[in-house]
Amino acid sequence: MTSEESDFVSLEDAKKQVAIVARRIALLHLAYAKTLVKEFGEEKGRKLILKAIKDYGIWIGEKIKRGEPDLSKYGVHERIEWVEVHGEKRIRVYGCALAKEWKELGENSLGRLYCLVDLAKSMDVDSMEKVAHTKSYS
Repeated sequence: MTSEESDFVSLEDAKKQVAIVARRIALLHLAYAKTLVKEFGEEKGRKLILKAIKDYGIWIGEKIKRGEPDLSKYGVHERIEWVEVHGEKRIRVYGCALAKEWKELGENSLGRLYCLVDLAKSMDVDSMEKVAHTKSYS
């Protein structure tokens, strides 16, 4: 370990490092998604992407049910808030690192298919929970 390295990092640096990983995951998803659409056409490619995302969400849901944590609370999103709307508790997420990557590349439509993992995951963990991505501001 050099004198410039430490066993501890600041929260700000940790957030930046997690955001880098999130953006790389966004690129990985996009690479697979674009390949599937190119190889199989728009309709079949999207169906395959959605099938993979559903399976991925179920795998994550299974891990959560076994007590593993969900997403990092640092670096994936700029801000998260809980609100009550018509008597329902809802979460609002702002500044998603993945969505920023897709938007910068002009690939929001194909990239955001990844976001359906949240729906698949929540349905596996609690079928009574409702998840909907209603807006994308990133």
